Amino acid sequence: MAKWDEFYNMSDDELRRRSANNSKAWKPADEPERIRLHDENVVINQILDQRQGTEATFDPVSGKWSERKETSAQPKAGGPGTSRPTVESSAPGSSRPTSGEFTYQSAPEYVSKYQGLVDSLVKDVLNREDFEYDPESDPNYQQYKESYTRNGQRAMEDTLGQASARTGGLASSYAGSAAQQTYDGYMAQLSDKVPQLRQLAYQMYLDEENRDRANLEMLMGLEQGDYNKYLTQLGQYNTDRSMDFDIYRGQVGDNQWQQNFDFQQDQEAYRRDQDERDRQYQTDSGKAALLYTAGDPSGYAALWGLTPEETQLLVDSYAEQKQLTQDAAARELAEFHARYGDISKLKEIGVDTSRMEREVEPSQTQPTLKGPQENAYNELLNDLVALRQEGATANEINGVLLQARREGTISYEQLKELRGAYIGSGR
Repeated sequence: MAKWDEFYNMSDDELRRRSANNSKAWKPADEPERIRLHDENVVINQILDQRQGTEATFDPVSGKWSERKETSAQPKAGGPGTSRPTVESSAPGSSRPTSGEFTYQSAPEYVSKYQGLVDSLVKDVLNREDFEYDPESDPNYQQYKESYTRNGQRAMEDTLGQASARTGGLASSYAGSAAQQTYDGYMAQLSDKVPQLRQLAYQMYLDEENRDRANLEMLMGLEQGDYNKYLTQLGQYNTDRSMDFDIYRGQVGDNQWQQNFDFQQDQEAYRRDQDERDRQYQTDSGKAALLYTAGDPSGYAALWGLTPEETQLLVDSYAEQKQLTQDAAARELAEFHARYGDISKLKEIGVDTSRMEREVEPSQTQPTLKGPQENAYNELLNDLVALRQEGATANEINGVLLQARREGTISYEQLKELRGAYIGSGR
């Protein structure tokens, strides 16, 4: 049953709208949903009756609650509709009232000044990319490359000029080879610089990571310092509030305090009584629902205080729903058999099959299964229909189909067909 506290703080207009919406949704709903909506409206109308000193009755045919009638009953002390006296604060310099309820300023809240920076640094440290070195993207390497290339070309030219001078200005293969070797020597020196530059870049990578970690540690230290200050302020707040409450108790006086205490006691007693009624109603509702599934509406008749005529309407409604369910199941089973060429079950439920008999070849009107296998298949279909009527879940139906497939009762194609018929149709 719906809990009292869920609706206790709603206004009367909000409760009336909620009750009206529940009543509107009650008639087209299925039985479990009807029970839920009715339970909710019972609580709502109990609250309204307590507040207004009225009494409402339920119509089980339409699902609506009747107009409220005045009664001599008055709301219980502490129940819905009563209000607690309060007096504005009159103590200077504080929020302490001289009577009524105790109120106090809000507790201090902690707001971090560094959380954004901490989060950013944590993200940088945790998501830091692995170290990779590419000389071509290193500015230091580029400077060395330009210098060694320039000096190598100059030395190559000098070597070539000296060799040419010794041969009377004539070019020779020796001069060219000597000049190239000089240039290659400079390039080799450049290559020797790469490990040094890589180590330098790696050290810079580590320095940057260590700097981020140091900054993170510093920020967390500042954060902890601010939080400790907040805890000190909060402790002082609680101390001041406790002292002010003691002063408030003395100012209010024993008489007013007793009134508030009595009010609380009355309200607790009212809620305990309501909880007991809720538990009893839930027990009675469960019994009534169990009886109703077996076709016996007497539980609901007693629970809702129905007249014999209203009880008969409930019986007729159940019978009509049951017949529709059985007829739909029989029709579904017959149509499924017909898809495999067996139209005999359509005849059993009164369907004219003369046209189908003319259109279907004689060989197709015979079942494809024989003997024990046919019996097992028919039993499977009957089980599936029963599961549908009982409201079985798709997983439960699928489990039965898979077991039948493992036992060889149905083929894979029949498994897919039966899934479409008994699960794919929305169950």
